[in-house]
Amino acid sequence: MRAAFKTIAVLGLLTAACQPSASETPSRSEPPESAAPSVESTPTPLPVGWQVTTFGGTDGPAIARDVTSFEEGFVAVGVEFSEALPNLGPTPPHEGRIWLSSDGWSWEDVTPTAELENIDLTEVFLRSDGTLVAHGVVSVPNADGTGVDPSQGAAWESSDGQAWQAIDLPIPVAQRVQVESGALGFIALVYPGVDNEGATLWFSTEGSAWAQVREMPFGFFDLDAGDEGFVVVGDTHQADEANFEPYIIASADGHEWIRSEDDPAGAFYAAALGGDWITVTWDFAETVTSWLSANGLDWAESGTVAVETVNADAQTICREYPTGLASTGSHVILTTTLSGPCSEGGFIINKGAFLTTDSVTWEALPFPDGVVGEAQSGSRVDGAAENDRVLVLAGQLDGQAALWTIVND
Repeated sequence: MRAAFKTIAVLGLLTAACQPSASETPSRSEPPESAAPSVESTPTPLPVGWQVTTFGGTDGPAIARDVTSFEEGFVAVGVEFSEALPNLGPTPPHEGRIWLSSDGWSWEDVTPTAELENIDLTEVFLRSDGTLVAHGVVSVPNADGTGVDPSQGAAWESSDGQAWQAIDLPIPVAQRVQVESGALGFIALVYPGVDNEGATLWFSTEGSAWAQVREMPFGFFDLDAGDEGFVVVGDTHQADEANFEPYIIASADGHEWIRSEDDPAGAFYAAALGGDWITVTWDFAETVTSWLSANGLDWAESGTVAVETVNADAQTICREYPTGLASTGSHVILTTTLSGPCSEGGFIINKGAFLTTDSVTWEALPFPDGVVGEAQSGSRVDGAAENDRVLVLAGQLDGQAALWTIVND
């Protein structure tokens, strides 16, 4: 599960914001001695068994947006920008990236040559027939030649993670698609344009033939699929208003959806934890609260994460705030951002990452914090995957695409 686009949604709700950090580190096994990293990547040992492999990020930032496991290993997808990514302003030219690993430890860049120009690969998942599918957003040069603008969604497939070919996007009239898969099938949140108007919800039993099951109200949403169904979490509002109302719907079969009457106010993210569900809220101060539900409809507070307020200078206060939940089904990772000032000329840095297996206790992962004032610094997690041997997290470290690996215990 990813959080790449949700950061934009949360920033749109904040006037001066930010979120978590911590000092505890998890205790885990060391990586296998035989795990020799690819010569095309840069591995760095981390405390308590973690290894991070980074790619790109020399001229502009690179980001690993998602990762999935399949029979032959792991595949991660993302993007690398040709120059610095502005906080506000035109998006610079960029190129999609695909990374492949047979064991989760040694990675190589398998991006097709000259085929992913101005494409941001946002997610990768495994269809029921064993085929890998990557979705992305295609951009085109804007009218004044200062950058590129998003144009349409696109898709690629692969049988082995090495060779990729373009395919028709299975969901029509889509600029942006977010797919989540679980034990009972696949759901997709589909946006026809750059804003959140006209979003629709789709369902598929195998990940290839899709049917629209619901029109979505105007707002910001996140979704996930678990062992026992599906959940969509977010806020709704009128397009010309700023009065946000919590919105959570759940389904046991992907077709019939029920609206929760017990929505935690300010919940933006959804994550499956086995048959249960997690969301988080933030009090705009010192605490992120996690909420747990057995059915996606009835929610109760389950845990907290302490977050920071940082004085960037005498006039600027930066706050740490949640910007995504990534789930493997048995592990959920909360990532946080430190931002300030939230205005033109401001900066955004990556702050912290926290892991839970029960939504009650959150461990701070031993990944570097960002430096106040240095855009794209620090660590963020956008996606996660695991098999019976290793846990892999995908994201960014100091402006480079990052893939963290640890023995899965």
